[in-house]
Amino acid sequence: MAADTTTTPARDDAAPPTPPAALLDEVNRDLDALARARRHRMGLFALVALALVGAVGYGLGHRHDGFVGPGCGHPMHTAVIVGLTVSGLALVALAFGLSVRAGSLGDGRRLRVLPPLGVAAGFVGLAIIATRFATPPGAFWHGAVCLGTGAVIAFTLVIVLLALGGRLLRRHAPTAGLFGVGVGLLGLVPLSLACHDSSMTHLMLWHGAIPLAAALIATLIWRPR
Repeated sequence: MAADTTTTPARDDAAPPTPPAALLDEVNRDLDALARARRHRMGLFALVALALVGAVGYGLGHRHDGFVGPGCGHPMHTAVIVGLTVSGLALVALAFGLSVRAGSLGDGRRLRVLPPLGVAAGFVGLAIIATRFATPPGAFWHGAVCLGTGAVIAFTLVIVLLALGGRLLRRHAPTAGLFGVGVGLLGLVPLSLACHDSSMTHLMLWHGAIPLAAALIATLIWRPR
């Protein structure tokens, strides 16, 4: 009798082989090292950013034991300043891939709404200052100086960010918008301490353009790799 040469077809639903425990441990160690590097670089960036905006704000705005910006020292004005700072650092932290679960970002579509929300938060803060501490509008050149100052601060922070963590940033498309708007919000802080024009037109037009300009700067510099 001839031997049965038929073979049993492989099952399509067979479970994939389990990776060796040693390999899983090595992968987890690499991921932990990457997470620590991101936290450390974000901490360094936060220190540099706070030092820069604090120094610029103090240098430009501190006169006669106080700041020249309308409303400085008032609790509401202070709350807006703190809100801009926290919002800016939070967006940058998200760009580093912090404060989110691993694997929860997908291709970044879930984060696309955050840069517009950051811009909206900046405009809300400026509107509060303009409504509560309004002053007569100043000259055109003053607005150009504010926009230029804020853009220089934002550009400097983008360079610092890329120098500290360019290889650690997530590579989906919203990253540029996240850290661009984030540094733009940080750029509003020293202007809010130093600018004596808190008219609605000035703040909405010239100060409000800074997060938008920062997002553009970051987008032009950032490239997926």
